[in-house]
Amino acid sequence: MRTLIIQSENDDGDIAEMFNGVAAGIGLSANDTEIAGKNVIMVHECATTGSEFFKQVVRPELEQHKPDLLIIDPALAYIGGVANAQEAVGKFLRTDLAPLLKEFNCGAIILHHPAKPSKSNEPSAWTDSDYSYSGSGSAEWANWSRCVLVIKGTRPLYQLMAAKRGARIGWKTPDGANGYSHPIAHSNINGQLFWRTPLQSEVLAASDNSKGPELVMQLLTDGNPMDQNEVLEILKANQVSNPRYVIKRMITKKQIYSFDGPKRATGRPPVLLSTSPPGEAAGKEEAAHVGSKANHRESISPVIETADQLHNWPGEKSLPPDLQKNLEPQLI
Repeated sequence: MRTLIIQSENDDGDIAEMFNGVAAGIGLSANDTEIAGKNVIMVHECATTGSEFFKQVVRPELEQHKPDLLIIDPALAYIGGVANAQEAVGKFLRTDLAPLLKEFNCGAIILHHPAKPSKSNEPSAWTDSDYSYSGSGSAEWANWSRCVLVIKGTRPLYQLMAAKRGARIGWKTPDGANGYSHPIAHSNINGQLFWRTPLQSEVLAASDNSKGPELVMQLLTDGNPMDQNEVLEILKANQVSNPRYVIKRMITKKQIYSFDGPKRATGRPPVLLSTSPPGEAAGKEEAAHVGSKANHRESISPVIETADQLHNWPGEKSLPPDLQKNLEPQLI
């Protein structure tokens, strides 16, 4: 199979590093590596966009190499318009690209960057198919595509998600149902760049760390907020891998909540974690604080019975009002 890759972001050194890494990662022989090198054509283009890109670059390259697969990397480098405007994206995909694919009987893979991360752009209620629309800009990117693959997650493990028409890949879950995601990881060989399927032990130790969420829930079981740094330290002490990711995923799924704690005299306020939403958690924190004062008051009230004892009480100005009132005759 011949593949034509038109890209704008990687220089010759980057391309050589990636090609050699993939060849080593999948175990190609020297002969197979040479054949692959002849059948993967790299074109660096960073000067043209929009319709001119297809007229001056894509068409001539398709005519010369007659590839089976065209890869454009990334789409944002060549669209020549606003990526969230349906008219611009539709023209790029449907008017400029699609006729060339039909004319040259060629498939295409369009690499597209995701939207900028935020606390609200990955709701816990998203289904696998919702990730079809996780690319930056118009929904037209996903609507035109016949299949959408998404890489999501953070180190050490990622998920390759078959967000659109995923059942056709043939992935299966342990119970035999159609699977729509597959764990992937970076190379574990220093100096080689390629994606690989992680070991089962890596999967269990990373994002699916079963004892991580369970331990967090145990720490927050009473509903009172807890400093996030304290939770992180306890997770680390219990050898939970990537504890920040564990907490982030639990917040995304709304299993726990995070919010700023009381302001400090200096520095930023602490980040608190709770199983209750911020408003409810703050109420519980106040209730716990009041309760502790009440217990303290109850413990000292039988002790202070005379004026002499009052004068020996450190900071008598903070004595509960009813105790001061009870002692007023003796003070006079």
